Amino acid sequence: MKSKWLIYTTIVGFLGVSIIGALWGFGIKSYHIQIPVKFGSASTPYADVEIEGKKYLLEFDLGSKFQLSLRKSFLEKIIKKEPHGIGEWKDINGNKYEAPSYLIPEMRIGDLILANVVVQEDDDDFIFNATMWDGENKGRDIVDKEQGVIGRPLLEKVNLLLDFGHSTIFASNDKNKLKKAGYCLDHMTKVPFELGRMGIILQVDTDIGIKRLSIDTGSSLNLIRSSLLKDHECQKGQYNIPFFITSKFIIGGEDFGSMCLHLHKITPELNELDGFLGAPFLESHVLYIDFPHKVVYIGNSK
Repeated sequence: MKSKWLIYTTIVGFLGVSIIGALWGFGIKSYHIQIPVKFGSASTPYADVEIEGKKYLLEFDLGSKFQLSLRKSFLEKIIKKEPHGIGEWKDINGNKYEAPSYLIPEMRIGDLILANVVVQEDDDDFIFNATMWDGENKGRDIVDKEQGVIGRPLLEKVNLLLDFGHSTIFASNDKNKLKKAGYCLDHMTKVPFELGRMGIILQVDTDIGIKRLSIDTGSSLNLIRSSLLKDHECQKGQYNIPFFITSKFIIGGEDFGSMCLHLHKITPELNELDGFLGAPFLESHVLYIDFPHKVVYIGNSK
């Protein structure tokens, strides 16, 4: 199980990115593009990305504040790149990392063409430390398999519909085409969200009160801050990770039923949130994220 959290990110230089080709570069205000996704052993989504004619399978991570990150071995293969400062970040345990970043002229995600993208060199120790468990290998095999991450600063340039139950994402602001594809937003629960350091934060009413949970496509589990449950008796599940089951999980007035939340020690630096909505929630629900209006629509996956 893994989850990749960035507590803060400092990039020296300008983080400019533009979208061309299928979208605004040609003056097209409406867009509707389907992006197939695959899932790794940790149940997190991956999408194919093309850079300089080469394909990369990158994790789709709304919890990452980097535009794009690649492991050093893959980054070294990119010919057209310019130095673009130094990236500094911490993981959920407070460990610090530092690595160079670069500017590349173009990358493609399906029919989306993005120009002037800043790529952060990833850190193998960070990937390892972000792996909470991975059998006897304890994350080292995940480090070897990982190629990189598509982060929120790129993803929030478009509205996104996430239907992980059917292995698909739509970059779309066309409600009519979404409806034709089987997604009627009027039948989904509309919820306002805040955009914090960790990304999209929702207020969720649980058995232990209203909690602030961040949508994290890079997390294998739904997580809750362990200090919030120090007076509760929790069960221990697979790999001895304790969990708490809340009988209610109300978002925007809609009760999505009982939910399993795994306990984790989250650094006090992340005081803006109480936990993360990960793969178990995202696999069983459809989410449409309207970034300009800061609302998310939530429905049950069919």
